[in-house]
Amino acid sequence: MFIKLLKKIKRIILPHWTDINNDIYNYEKTKKILHMGPGLNKIKNTISIDINSTTNPDFVWDLNKIPWPLESNSIDAVIAMNVIEHLDDTTSVMKEIHR
Repeated sequence: MFIKLLKKIKRIILPHWTDINNDIYNYEKTKKILHMGPGLNKIKNTISIDINSTTNPDFVWDLNKIPWPLESNSIDAVIAMNVIEHLDDTTSVMKEIHR
């Protein structure tokens, strides 16, 4: 219940975060999508990876620690909104996404 309240408050304060949600949600459901650092905004039917265990991601992991706990070539697409620029080594992160 608390998380739902936080999401509602966020949509009011930061509406630009939700402006693109319809485009993001319209991916093929058969694809494996990695959602990096979703925090409280986990998208259904995606594989989430986040350092914050209280948000219940599929993988609790520091994205600065490479390699990530995923098989090579196991992900079809990646959603990373306001995440990559906060990581230590953008080049290494991009290589890991490509892996």
